[in-house]
Amino acid sequence: MDEKDESSEDDAEEDSDGVHDSRPGSASSRQRVAVANEEMSPLEVHFSQMRANPHFRDGRSLDKAIEEIEKVPWSGSSPKDADKPVWLLKAPFPPIEVMKWRCKLRDEATGRPLVDPQTGGELLDAEDRWFTLDNRRLYCLQKVAVSLWPDRAVAEVCCLPSTKVTKMRQLKKFRTLDRGCTILVGNRVGGPMLGRWSWRETAGIQEPTPAESKVQINRRRPRRDYAQEQASALAKQHRRERRDRSQAQSEEENWLISWRGILAFVLVYVLVRCVVRILAVFRANFLQ
Repeated sequence: MDEKDESSEDDAEEDSDGVHDSRPGSASSRQRVAVANEEMSPLEVHFSQMRANPHFRDGRSLDKAIEEIEKVPWSGSSPKDADKPVWLLKAPFPPIEVMKWRCKLRDEATGRPLVDPQTGGELLDAEDRWFTLDNRRLYCLQKVAVSLWPDRAVAEVCCLPSTKVTKMRQLKKFRTLDRGCTILVGNRVGGPMLGRWSWRETAGIQEPTPAESKVQINRRRPRRDYAQEQASALAKQHRRERRDRSQAQSEEENWLISWRGILAFVLVYVLVRCVVRILAVFRANFLQ
């Protein structure tokens, strides 16, 4: 697979990511653009994939986008930010789409879900966290937000509703192995490799581990007994066939009984008519 194919695969994984050019008629302007409805710190949002392409779909590099992000004083208010300045990040791309999700804990080597050794239940994160599929844009915002650390930075985001349909559509591309704490920026084959990004490591904060997260156990459903289900289905089928045969036999017997009754009635009627006729003839001859 060459670099062009690799870039196409990355863009397929991140459908709405990396829209810069908004001129009418351009390819980017035809993309669905998210509408911001909330302001949130990029450092509170987690990545949904393990790797991101170092270029947007229009060919611009992530480093170029980072340079274009403006930092202006935030006009909002928050009790926890009363003692330090807060910055609003104005990016040259649309707002990222975020949604809350409680992800499974996975083995970073194999990608398989971690399970409880006693119950066999899959382990979940301790709480719902904000995730995004716009991983390249989140990377750019986090780079700028960390450069302002320990000051807080916020950016406009589009919070998606936590409905079942939305989650099914968005989480098909959910592939992170470390709960979205880090992301590898670079192509799979060839091209620049910017390395693994973690804003906590850059800011000198220790990465949280699953053991520190008070994980919860998602108990698995009881394993299905297919042999028993098949036997039950066959028994139901046999009962249905016996019922159908009994019903058909009953209908046939009813049909025969009805015709026998009609025939008996006709025979009795004919017999009575014959007897009446004979008596009438006998009486006429006797009276003479």
